[in-house]
Amino acid sequence: MALVFILLLSLMTSRALSVEVVIEKEGKPVVFEGFKRADGAWIFNPDAQKVIKMATLDWMPYIGENVCGQGWVQQLVVGAFLQLGYQVQSHFVPWKRAVLMAESGHVDVLYPEYAIAPNAPSDIFPHKNRDELLVLSEPFSGGNVALIKRTDHEFDFNGDLLSLKAQTIGVVAGYENSPEFDALMEEGYFYISPSVDDWINIKKLHKGRINFIVADPLVVNYTVAQNMTEVEEAAFKNATEVLQPYLAVQPLYLAFSKARPEYRTHLQAFNHLIVQWRESGRMKAIRDHWIGRATEERTCVSRPVNTQ
Repeated sequence: MALVFILLLSLMTSRALSVEVVIEKEGKPVVFEGFKRADGAWIFNPDAQKVIKMATLDWMPYIGENVCGQGWVQQLVVGAFLQLGYQVQSHFVPWKRAVLMAESGHVDVLYPEYAIAPNAPSDIFPHKNRDELLVLSEPFSGGNVALIKRTDHEFDFNGDLLSLKAQTIGVVAGYENSPEFDALMEEGYFYISPSVDDWINIKKLHKGRINFIVADPLVVNYTVAQNMTEVEEAAFKNATEVLQPYLAVQPLYLAFSKARPEYRTHLQAFNHLIVQWRESGRMKAIRDHWIGRATEERTCVSRPVNTQ
């Protein structure tokens, strides 16, 4: 069994104190301890000359500042750049702010991002398309994007988005959903109720203020379990339904800011490594090792990741 990657989150009460990333070099483990700087950024490998600045969000169970290991996406991304010899600076902020930081060039990377539809307009810069501002990395494992409705709202969905005309739908501001849905949304085809995160949309749906939300069911289930009592959780699940077919099955990406002068160098280095990790099975091993642990207690026990 080879030790290839461990991300250990140490906590006192509910506040994160440090994060340790252990990677393997020349067959030996090398430990990098991350710490939270006064400006809120998590810093790893501070003495390295190459620096990568990144913006992300709390989007559990994929990634989150105070979940076990900060989520498997954080482990994958931070570990990859440490393997490449970078100093990593990772900011947890609301998604719309993260998008602003990347599209304006204040950080190198926005993550995790869905595929960006060609000519999708920027919500930050008028008269600019997102693909003019950002370039995507090689993909890695993602999840499903679904329409979730209240069961007391009678509506038959067969996958035809045109059938949703004039429906009120909750979305997270700045999220990519699916190219087809987003194109109709930009045209004003639906009544859209935007929120800053999934939890606010979940509460709107739960209280009957809207009839639909667009979200990843895995994220919804995790968020409900963490924020509701067992009775409330049961009531929510009985009152809602995940509609089939899914709007999209979305892989995840890093979005590199074209406003940063070295974005091509960073992109090529990450892509080269992530393809190796995908082909060797390391990426899947990291995901499988950590995805379930996001629901565990926040004090994590270090265990090696087995890629065999």
